[in-house]
Amino acid sequence: MPELPEVETIVRDLRPKVLGRRFVNATFYWPRLIQNLTEDEFCQRISEQEVMRLERRGKYIIFHLPGEKLVMHLMMSGSLRLQPADSDPEKYLSAHFLLDDDLRLSFCDSRKLGRIWLVDDDALVTNGMGPEPLLEDFTLEYFIEQLRGRKAPVKPLLLDQSTVAGLGNIYVDETLYAAGIRPSRIAGELTQDEIARIWQAIKDVLTRGIANRGTSLRDYRDGFGNPGDNQTALQVFRREGQPCYSCGTTIIRVVLRGRSTFFCSQCQK
Repeated sequence: MPELPEVETIVRDLRPKVLGRRFVNATFYWPRLIQNLTEDEFCQRISEQEVMRLERRGKYIIFHLPGEKLVMHLMMSGSLRLQPADSDPEKYLSAHFLLDDDLRLSFCDSRKLGRIWLVDDDALVTNGMGPEPLLEDFTLEYFIEQLRGRKAPVKPLLLDQSTVAGLGNIYVDETLYAAGIRPSRIAGELTQDEIARIWQAIKDVLTRGIANRGTSLRDYRDGFGNPGDNQTALQVFRREGQPCYSCGTTIIRVVLRGRSTFFCSQCQK
């Protein structure tokens, strides 16, 4: 599933290529991709709209247009790729958007779970999300307050987008390994030192994921259709039965609140 590093990589790839470009048209092969308009309404409204700004919010991709926002969520298996307009159609193509410089954006999604909105205000889609973990408003004080007194395991709270934006299963498992904390630990029982270790690990793990251009385990591709490299840096995620790189203990997989969870029983307490 594309998480913050994957979506950030796509946005950074696309930004210099699409800023100032205009949408000529949109073609949908899976109309249910659109969440708030009919296909005809969407295509009519996006035609000739210029991309003024492109940014990420959590796991959302947001195209700022004059007076409107085009918001995309790749969900479990989606990708957004820039290609020449005359390229052969991509596998699992759900939609493509033709730009005025004979390039097209292809939204591909094998599971057909992706989502697109065209709205006046992107907050209509992203409202309720927590702070961005790599920006200054994600302070240690804020994070301590979010976990204080909570009776839930720490992992589900990190996955909750209202706590912190952009984290998913891969990077939460990697964060908790880096912090030396078991995913099943009750959040309200963590010490301030342990919370500080998680807070710093979130930043470190995400920064590394972005530097490695995302994690490609199955579907993820960057903005040009290439796989990322971060899968080679994973310490625990999907390493069940393999030795821990630090201590040699076998990595364990459990299901926690419905999510596959990987950890080292020796390194994480």
